[in-house]
Amino acid sequence: MNSNQFLSIVLFFCILLGYQKETFELQAGDLLFQQWDQSDFAKAINAVTEGYKGNDFAHVGLVLSYNGTLKVLEATNGKGVCLTPVDSFLQASKNQAGAPRIAVGRLKQEYQSYVSNISDWSLAHVGKSYDTLFVYGNDQYYCAELLHDAFNLNIPGGQVFDLAPMTFKDPITNHFFPVWETYFRNVEAIIPEGAPGLNPGSMSRSDKLEIVWEYFK
Repeated sequence: MNSNQFLSIVLFFCILLGYQKETFELQAGDLLFQQWDQSDFAKAINAVTEGYKGNDFAHVGLVLSYNGTLKVLEATNGKGVCLTPVDSFLQASKNQAGAPRIAVGRLKQEYQSYVSNISDWSLAHVGKSYDTLFVYGNDQYYCAELLHDAFNLNIPGGQVFDLAPMTFKDPITNHFFPVWETYFRNVEAIIPEGAPGLNPGSMSRSDKLEIVWEYFK
């Protein structure tokens, strides 16, 4: 057996045994669509929307380059608009195999030149308050609202994400989910049923994006 034959056999067994695996690298501008179903809030969000390939996504973050390191920009209740380490975001929701329950959306090539504008706008909004009332346009942000503005306001003529009437009702019973009734009672506000908004599921289906990786596949 010559050396070339030996190398061919070694390569065959490496592939057969799964030693060669696909690799993927995040880049600035990527959207991380995160699956959650543990909380009543996540279950209510999942019930009223459908994401890419029928997946449910209850949260979304944006990958940015900050001081030479990739971070995830997100808006969360309690922290507002903040930067999170990539590993922390990826590990926050995992499946039984230990893989992040995250799909990665990336702007199609014709929009990639606007990523720097999106990043600059986003970083300027770190520290903004969380939108506890889910009212669009009040200078406070929930996760999907933040990224709607980050993309739509910085891509000329590129309506990446569309606002649509929100619903907080169970599609089976047509009654408000109890978790939302309790939530809005506690913040002393009326449930904004029918007001314009959006969620991570609908965002993941945008025709301006490509889903380029699924950590959980």
